[in-house]
Formats: sequence, structure tokens, C-alpha cells
Amino acid sequence: MTAFAWTSLPQDRDGALELLDLVASEVTGPNRAEELEGLGKRRSDLVGGKAAGGLLRGPDGRPWGLALWSVLRGKGRRVSPIYLARAHQNPTDWTTFLTGLLERSDPAGPVLMFETPLPGFEEAEALALLSPRGFQPYHRFGLSYPPGAPLPSEPSRTLDRGKIRTVGSEDWEPLAALTAVCYADSIDRFLFGEEVEPLAAARSLLRSLFDGEYGAFAPEASFGLEVDGRLLGTTLVTRRPNYNLLADVEVHPSVQGQGHARRLIRASLKALAPETDSPLVLAVTKENNVAFRLYQDMGFVIGQGPFPFWANPTALGIASPARASPAERPDAR
Repeated sequence: MTAFAWTSLPQDRDGALELLDLVASEVTGPNRAEELEGLGKRRSDLVGGKAAGGLLRGPDGRPWGLALWSVLRGKGRRVSPIYLARAHQNPTDWTTFLTGLLERSDPAGPVLMFETPLPGFEEAEALALLSPRGFQPYHRFGLSYPPGAPLPSEPSRTLDRGKIRTVGSEDWEPLAALTAVCYADSIDRFLFGEEVEPLAAARSLLRSLFDGEYGAFAPEASFGLEVDGRLLGTTLVTRRPNYNLLADVEVHPSVQGQGHARRLIRASLKALAPETDSPLVLAVTKENNVAFRLYQDMGFVIGQGPFPFWANPTALGIASPARASPAERPDAR
């Protein structure tokens, strides 16, 4: 073989398994057990024929890099993860791999997201390659509210209309409608599941949440803002083995800027206050600048991240990060 060659899964399953075994043999560091567990799951998916993706073989015919992907229905592909042997984790080889992946046609459509780290490829170098192709960098962080910490201050504006109440699965349709509106122009709605139409994506996300995919739903710590019979804001909390998860915070655009996000988050924190051993944890995309600042202002501290990923906002039909945030409101979303 004298040139690079792409093969598809599951046809080249043996090559993909060979590469995963090589990557597993190179794993070191404090997260080794977790990484090996993830590789084991990918291996099981490949053996079971459940994985879609492409394998790049080098000029010598040996497996060189592997990209697995899922389909964003009617749009294209979300690539996650990518595995390159350590010897190829450098800017030159990343450029070869990503260029080939982006230029290779597939029935599932074009690549629209890389939700995966690119070790050995600095962000500035990746930007030079991906930006001309429409991709922009995003950064996810894990934040937590220290257990036992005092409650954050209340909003400066009082609640002059509506009420705060608990929410649950009985609020399915109002929650779906709210989620669809709040995530309509957000990159976050493309991070979970295959649906891309806002209402379908909202229903899929809520189904996963109420079915326990993110932990046991905690209705006693999940709250909604109800105004004139309409649900216009929410916090949704689940329980994980060692922490509680603030799975979602939403405020309808029509009532943003009035302190409602702070009010709802504070209600959830107050409900969880007796649990002094369990922090409240959340994940946020830093490019949602207003939300990122709000969480920190309320006392949430960064515990993990950044976890960079790449997406083509124009192809996804959303605003680019530079234009995505609304006016400087204290509680957007």
C-alpha cells in the first residue's frame, strides 16, 4: 500500500479492534481505569456491530486512526470519540486524519461536530485547520456548589408575578415546550441524542432524564417558574451516587433578566441543603457567557475542564459563539 486509505465500520471491524488494543496498551496516568473502561465499552460496541465510523490505514496498511460517530438526524455526523495511536498525536498527523475525515463522503452526511479531545493538537493549530471549514471551538466545564456552603444571595428583584413550585414528569409537555425555546439557538441541544428539531430534541432529552439516564430524578429539588398558568423557567435535578446533578436550568426569553435563574437555582440549593455530603454539580458550555458567569457569581466553582469540542454552527443552523449570547443579562436562559 502506498497511500492512506479509509475503510468503514463494521466492514473493517478487525482493524478497528487492533487499533483500540494498541490505544489501550498506551493508556497511563491517574484516569487509566476510567479510560480503559471506556475503551472496553467501545470494543464491545464494535464486536456487537453497534458502532458506526471510519478507520484510516497508513501507507503500510496498519490501522492509524479511528473515528466513531452518531447521526444528527437530517443534518450530518457528530464524531465522538477519535482514537489515534500515540505516535500520530502530533499536528501533522492530526491534520492528515481530520482533513481526510472531513473530505470523505458518507451516507450519514457531513461531519458537523467533533465532540472529542485532540491530544497533541493545540487549539490554535486546530483552529487554523478547522476554522476555514466553518468549525468553531467550544469548551465544557464541570462546576460544583460546595456542600455545606451558605446559600447564595437572593435576586435583587422580587417575584412580583407568578410562583415557584416543584416540577415533575407530569409537567412533560410544558417542560418540552420550554426546553425547545430555550435551546433553539444553543449548541448544547446537539450534545445529546440524535434529534435536531428543537421540540423533538427537547422531548428526547427529557425522556432520558425522567428514565434515569442521568440519575434518579429528584422532584423535591426540581423547580419551575409558573406565570399565569405557563411554565417559564425550571431547574431539573437528579441524584447520582456521590453527588446531585443540576441537569438543566432554563428561563424563557420573555422573562429573562429578572433574576429568575438565580431564584430557581437557589430554590434547588435550599432543598438540597440538608445533604451536606453531596455537592450540586453541573456542566456548562463556557461560550454561554452569561450562564457561565452567573454560576460562578452564585458560588459554583470549577472542578473539571475545559473539555474542548468543535462544531460548525452555520451548518447546524445556530449562531456562532461570538454572536450566540443575548444582551448582557444576569440570567440568560
